[in-house]
Amino acid sequence: MGLTFKSNIASVKKLSLASGFLGPQDFKTYADFNTQEYLKNGNEVTLSNIISSQRSAVSYALSSDVLDNFSIVPINTPIRSYIYDYKTFGIYPDWADRINRMLDVRSDQVWIGSIPEDNVIYSIYSLDSGNATVNTAEFNVLSGNGSAESPMYFKHLSNGVPKLANITRLNGCLSCVVQTCYFGETLLVPHKDQTIASNETLKIEIDSSSQGTIFFKVAGAKRKALQASPLTPLMQLKQNANNYLSVAIQPDNAVSLRYFINGVEAGFFKSNKVFISRENLNKFALSWSNGVITLSANGQTEFIAALSMGAEFRPIESTIISPISGWLDVVSNMSLFELATYNRRLVTTEMGLATSG
Repeated sequence: MGLTFKSNIASVKKLSLASGFLGPQDFKTYADFNTQEYLKNGNEVTLSNIISSQRSAVSYALSSDVLDNFSIVPINTPIRSYIYDYKTFGIYPDWADRINRMLDVRSDQVWIGSIPEDNVIYSIYSLDSGNATVNTAEFNVLSGNGSAESPMYFKHLSNGVPKLANITRLNGCLSCVVQTCYFGETLLVPHKDQTIASNETLKIEIDSSSQGTIFFKVAGAKRKALQASPLTPLMQLKQNANNYLSVAIQPDNAVSLRYFINGVEAGFFKSNKVFISRENLNKFALSWSNGVITLSANGQTEFIAALSMGAEFRPIESTIISPISGWLDVVSNMSLFELATYNRRLVTTEMGLATSG
């Protein structure tokens, strides 16, 4: 009788993840968007094999920690960009109002508003050294000194009118950006110029199965003028147009779910255990088994026994930190740093371990 030796190269690849991922290693897909480590069925693949983008306009990403080093991102291509708030790379979904209010990062003037926008907050900050500011006599300055660490936040004066305003650069600033804030938050990724942007949907494919798990690491903005916490889309798990599960972050940071079966809302659940901290890195996981959902974030896990998507629930795709049609047609201003999918339901101890630390 001969001996047969079998290579286990795929397992070696999985166990050598640069991120130190704590979840089970039998994932279907895995992505670390900082190190660009992409695996599918144990094989190395490209970004497009992991996540897809629906975006009708070209966009810009930061190519490095040099904040005026922009690269063009083609349509329907995920924006992998340097995320200044976390000093690492991640995937950032675009927003139609992400444009720079300047012609380019070295312009001397900025156009603020096409109509009076008394309640809109803007941010201006340097993309290199020094500070970039607007005239306090022309605008209501809320806070900040115009550096990258501390953007200057400002609004129109009461009953102010749209205007072309001068920019003041101090302490060696050459490049800067002026953008509309997202509910008082600085956008995680700046934009080079006034190139028209569009809302973007990030999507991953899932094998149609009665059970599975999605894990991802996300974070929101650290730099902000207000401590506002809007209702924010987190993910959607879809079998078809009539059967899907939508997940959002509530204003109090609790994770909530809406169940839709045969086109009708069948239930709503708000967790009192699972929360997303918007200003920090969060590890989140959701599993399903015969329609029953389990949630986990930052080590806290909750099995939702009272509601079910039904035993026939077999999702085929998921959107992440993207607008949720019919509920939250807004962007998230969050970035995606890590992702894993499984063809099985992780047990609660596995989910807690994957999302801890």
